[in-house]
Amino acid sequence: MPGSCHDVTCLRQSSLWKRMHSQQQHLLFDHGQYLLGDSGYTSGERLVAAFRNAGGDKDKTDFNTCIAHVRIANEHCIVDGPIEEEVESEVQIPDSPTPPLDERAMIARGHRRRLEVQSECLAYMRNGNGH
Repeated sequence: MPGSCHDVTCLRQSSLWKRMHSQQQHLLFDHGQYLLGDSGYTSGERLVAAFRNAGGDKDKTDFNTCIAHVRIANEHCIVDGPIEEEVESEVQIPDSPTPPLDERAMIARGHRRRLEVQSECLAYMRNGNGH
């Protein structure tokens, strides 16, 4: 995709997005696993995004800071070099089109997931374990 394309557009056009929303998503994620995204993304069942506007809300600000630390640490682990080709045989996606996503239901599930993760993250931070 062109460099001017937004990250969200790239994600929605990727095989990862298709797999995240297929009947076989359990092959990508174990129970309780999810991806972290910045505030440009919309939270979903398997994608937890930072709040777009914390609006002075300390819990939202602390949560955004918490996941920013994790995302930055992850980005520091990425190194330049050849990337192995994806092995398509690991996850078999049916050729038939998947039913359209109910965007409202996906967003509602995403908000619930983000609140769960936020609660866990804040409890961890406030117990003296976080930054």
